[in-house]
Amino acid sequence: MTLSARLNFAWRWLATAFSFFIFGIGGILISIIVMPVLILLSGNQSILEQRGQKVIHYSFRSFIWIMKSLGVLTYQVSGLENIQGARLILANHPSLLDIVFLIAMVPNANCVVKSKLFTNPFTWGPLKAAGYIVNTGDAEDVIDAAAEVFKKGNALIIFPEGTRTTPLQPLKF
Repeated sequence: MTLSARLNFAWRWLATAFSFFIFGIGGILISIIVMPVLILLSGNQSILEQRGQKVIHYSFRSFIWIMKSLGVLTYQVSGLENIQGARLILANHPSLLDIVFLIAMVPNANCVVKSKLFTNPFTWGPLKAAGYIVNTGDAEDVIDAAAEVFKKGNALIIFPEGTRTTPLQPLKF
């Protein structure tokens, strides 16, 4: 491997590690600083959720910009018009970043989230502030919560597989 290739590899590794660090710190800062401010300034739960969703939307847009600026990733968006104004977005889940991109592209997005993320110190605050739906395993609870999302006019993102997609394997819903 040439010196240039090694330096490029080292830079991408460091920039990727820094990106994960920024993601974690961002989640904690939103939990301990932004969420309490949103709670104080929001008149009711609905306003809190709208503001929480906007915070996550713009945070994810910023996160993608940071990663692109660092050279960690490149991306191309096509078919964005297909999800603008959508009420239900069903997606596969091939990576950790697919939800980041979807929420960055859909400003009024709610989503069904696995319950473990509500106990994670990096993610619980933003998820709670945004009013995301906890997948407790009870289908009726999730359906009722989804109906509330639709009544509010928001988009709902669902990963029918429930977890990340395994490449070249059949989909399991």
